[in-house]
Amino acid sequence: MKYLLNILGGLFILSHIAAGQGGTINNLKEEATQTAGVDRLIKTTGVQEKSAVRDRMAYVKARNIEKKEAIKVSIQNGEMVVGKAKDKIALAKDSLSQKRKENKISEREYVIRMARIDMIESKAKALENMLIRNQ
Repeated sequence: MKYLLNILGGLFILSHIAAGQGGTINNLKEEATQTAGVDRLIKTTGVQEKSAVRDRMAYVKARNIEKKEAIKVSIQNGEMVVGKAKDKIALAKDSLSQKRKENKISEREYVIRMARIDMIESKAKALENMLIRNQ
C-alpha cells in the first residue's frame, strides 16, 4: 500500500511539474493522496481490518468458552457414569458372592462372571483416571 501511495504521489508530482504548475513537494504529495482517494482507502481499510480482527477475536473467545463449557458438561456426565458403574459393580460382586455361597452357581461360572466384573471395573477406573487428568 505504501508503494502504491509513493507511485501515485510521484506520478502526480511529475504531472504537475510537466504541466508547469509549481509548488512544494510536500504540498503536491498531500494533493496527490487526497485527489487519488488513497487517503480514504487507507483509512477505511484500516478500520475494516481492525473490526475484522475484533470480530475474529470475539468469535474465538466465544468458541473457547463454549468448548470449556462442553468439557465441563462431559466431565460431569463421566463422573455420573463412573459413580453408577461403581455402584453396579459393588452390587454385582455382592450378588455373585452370595449366589456362590448358596451354591446356586458353579465355581467355573463364578470365575467367569467375576472376570467380567473385574474387566468392567478396570474400564471404570480408567475412565475415572482420565476424568481426573482432564479436570
